[in-house]
Amino acid sequence: MPAVLTDQQWKNLIKTYAEVKSYPGVYVLGCFAKCVTLYSQQVRAFNLVYGLYRTKALKPGSKVAVIGAGAAGLAAAAALAQLDLKCEVTLLESTKGVLRLQYNCHHRWIHPHIYDWPDMQDQGDQSLLPIFNWKAGYAADVTRQIEKIWLQNSKNITTRFSVRDIDLSKNESGQGYTLSWIDHPREPASKEIDHLIIATGFGLEPKNASSESYWSGDTVDDDFHEESASERWLISGFGDGALSDLMRSCIDSFSHADIISLFETYGGRAGLENDVRDLHSDPSLSEEEISRRFHQLSTGDLQDKLRGRLREWGPEIFLTGRTSEVYGPGSSILNRLIVLLLSRLGAFAYLPGPSSLAEKIDDKYHVRLGYPAAVKVFDRFIVRHGTNAATKKFAKKIMSEDACDDLVSAWKIITPKSDLSRIKLWPPGFFGAEGLPEDPMPVLKGRASSGPLAAREQAFEESVKRFGAKVSHLAFYKELQEGGISTVTYVVQGLVSTDKPIKGVHFFYESVAGKIDTPALDSAEQERYGLTWEPDQRNTNIPSTMDELRRKVRKIAGKVLFKKPLEPSDPPMTFTLTLTILNGDALTHWEFDQLYDQSERIHVDTKHLRHPMEYFARVVWCPVETLKMQVRLPNARLGKPAVSVFTLPTGTEIEPNEVVRDSILRLYPPAGSHGEISGGEWERQKEVPARDGGLHPTNPSFQTWELTVDRPAVGSCYSLDWSLPEWKADAETKQIAQDAADLRSRLLNYGKSRWLGTAFAKKREIRAHFLRLHREIADLQGRGSFKEPFDVALMTYDDTERRLRYIDGTCNGKEPKPELGDFWLPFGLGLSGVCLKRGDRPYLYFADEVNDLTPKTDYYLKIPGTSAHRGMVAFPLVHPNWYGPAPSEIVENGRMCIGVVDISFLDEPKWLQSFRVSNDTELVELRSICQNFCDKLCVALRSA
Repeated sequence: MPAVLTDQQWKNLIKTYAEVKSYPGVYVLGCFAKCVTLYSQQVRAFNLVYGLYRTKALKPGSKVAVIGAGAAGLAAAAALAQLDLKCEVTLLESTKGVLRLQYNCHHRWIHPHIYDWPDMQDQGDQSLLPIFNWKAGYAADVTRQIEKIWLQNSKNITTRFSVRDIDLSKNESGQGYTLSWIDHPREPASKEIDHLIIATGFGLEPKNASSESYWSGDTVDDDFHEESASERWLISGFGDGALSDLMRSCIDSFSHADIISLFETYGGRAGLENDVRDLHSDPSLSEEEISRRFHQLSTGDLQDKLRGRLREWGPEIFLTGRTSEVYGPGSSILNRLIVLLLSRLGAFAYLPGPSSLAEKIDDKYHVRLGYPAAVKVFDRFIVRHGTNAATKKFAKKIMSEDACDDLVSAWKIITPKSDLSRIKLWPPGFFGAEGLPEDPMPVLKGRASSGPLAAREQAFEESVKRFGAKVSHLAFYKELQEGGISTVTYVVQGLVSTDKPIKGVHFFYESVAGKIDTPALDSAEQERYGLTWEPDQRNTNIPSTMDELRRKVRKIAGKVLFKKPLEPSDPPMTFTLTLTILNGDALTHWEFDQLYDQSERIHVDTKHLRHPMEYFARVVWCPVETLKMQVRLPNARLGKPAVSVFTLPTGTEIEPNEVVRDSILRLYPPAGSHGEISGGEWERQKEVPARDGGLHPTNPSFQTWELTVDRPAVGSCYSLDWSLPEWKADAETKQIAQDAADLRSRLLNYGKSRWLGTAFAKKREIRAHFLRLHREIADLQGRGSFKEPFDVALMTYDDTERRLRYIDGTCNGKEPKPELGDFWLPFGLGLSGVCLKRGDRPYLYFADEVNDLTPKTDYYLKIPGTSAHRGMVAFPLVHPNWYGPAPSEIVENGRMCIGVVDISFLDEPKWLQSFRVSNDTELVELRSICQNFCDKLCVALRSA
């Protein structure tokens, strides 16, 4: 609700923070504020116009000029035109159009409420402002939204672009002003005005040889490759601009909203939010003390949520600034928190300042840093030390030298917390509707049955009585990364028992084609409640075949047990569980064809999918007040998710012991029940209005899609479905892919002859290439004073059977074991499988790897019936003519692979571990040896 101000309070607010001393009726719109965003400036514009209206400073027919066609100037002009006073409104802008600073900016993400974290409340990604109700997006997208709205609301506003030489003079009568300017093209113009609103913004940063302006295009968001790992980048500044560039450099596809969505799955979030609120509510703390205490914040394992979002390849990042207060109040709390987590993850290094403008020598930046100053060299230097004081210079030009000094002084002592101008102070509806926009997500056939809210509440209360438990907020978050790796996080919030004690909660997850790692519990919650994970079956039977192993790793079932049973008299319990799934989702048509048999291409209702698509479906199997499902997709090529809803047939009754059995609450139907997904009886629902059925689909941030359901029925199933992109490549690329498939087929024929003893031309020559490969690897190892036994294996993909098959190799330089001739891997599984599927880089595995800075995603699959390896490296062997896709192409690199070379060690591989110390120079050389082997092998295969 807006704050309620008296007329006198409005007058004081305007006089102190907006009106220019000695120039009554001239106002500066928020240009000296500390918290500056497009949204906050538009709020200030509406507040100022309402305040002038409320205090009767504006009269019927008042002549008002606005200088500046940025977000604030447009909002002020449109708000003035909306009044019933019939004001004459003139807008002047020095550039050729509106919002030109941000108009072509495609790399800065703008969100209306993100800088208010942790006090964002639940405002979503809409501005919800009158007239200008825009949605979060990249700056270029947001400006086009605002421009479209402006064009619809500017008919009664006189607008002049490309103006220059603006001047202001007081009228001799002492009433009002004369505003003059040079109009386009070079025509002098003037207007008598009663009021002037200056919304000229904050100017640009000083130009230098190191970096462009904050809004200028750059390459920080580009995909980094292996070659960039040798570069060193320095970012200078501790304001929001510098921290934003730091986060973009360290985090893949960075946007604030995505990170907040990630934080929602953190069990200790509430405590952390309270800590930062307490820290910033103490007015007695200096900037130095705030920075020191912020640096010492307890974040538990929150940084683990961010770990998987770090760039795989990229330069070494450094941060510096003119002071030592990295975490001082000069930037938003959220930015500082993310940077703190990045620091604890080792994603960048801090260098003591001050930094100066760099001297550029041979494309390198030489910067003086530290005390005493020492020169350090960087490949890139990004300077974010603030903007030129554009408004102050403009005011000095058209008024007087000290015209804005009082405003500058007043804004210096105001804090973001006490800044009333950022809050909506006008009465709701004064400028028009401020309602919610239409749903941005399509809802396909399959929406929940509609019904009044009262009916849903009554059904919910009855289900709580029937099953004896409820969850206030049940959330499922899925983040899908490039390569098909995904994390699925369950958040069970506000679990209470209403009947009998509950000892734990049962979880089940199944992936058709993937491998699921052991579930992880939030450490803070685990300690608080004494939580433990207990699998349903402690299976000691070792799989004897690859099919058995595949069935074992694609399912996870077990219980989160509480140290003490949850009694009906106990307060609500909240906990979080996270799964990592390898190879669980297809990203393209081709991967879809490789991952799934025809019988597996079905939806929840067992109906066959009409086209290649993926979906994230979850069943509601206990009383839930609010269900949230969120999926984040890795790129914009994947289709926008639609919603499908399934229910059990009418008359199917879920028994209480199917929901709570042996004091264990189930979040998924038990085997053999009507609701079991495999073999269940689910029916897709008919299309009905989403909101009438309690469904609220939204798009809270870039590539993040969310569905919220109010009091979903027990025995309902919700799914977010997205389409997969088709292959887009030129004729040359397609020819290379076809040739690679032919070479793989020839390799398979060689493998059959190798193990079945059949004839194959050039068989001896091809075998000699394998022996030579082993010797070259051994020679490279020997150069590093290592002599460790290793095996070499070449595997290639069988497109017909959709398997990665063993072809040939060496065992410590000798003949491979005959049983290897039958070895195969499913598409995308195992170290070799993921290496071929992605086809972009080597993959390393260490059995005993312990590294706090890198999560251990265990791609390795032990071959049934053999000893486990202690270390392995897999190299993709690409077609000799393949050098990577063009920017416009959608290419599956795996199609371009001839196969994969595995180098494996049964003993601890100290040689492989030494690669990291050598900055992977030996890894690069080893990859070259393997690719050279591939090129020669292809020549022999073509002539066979």
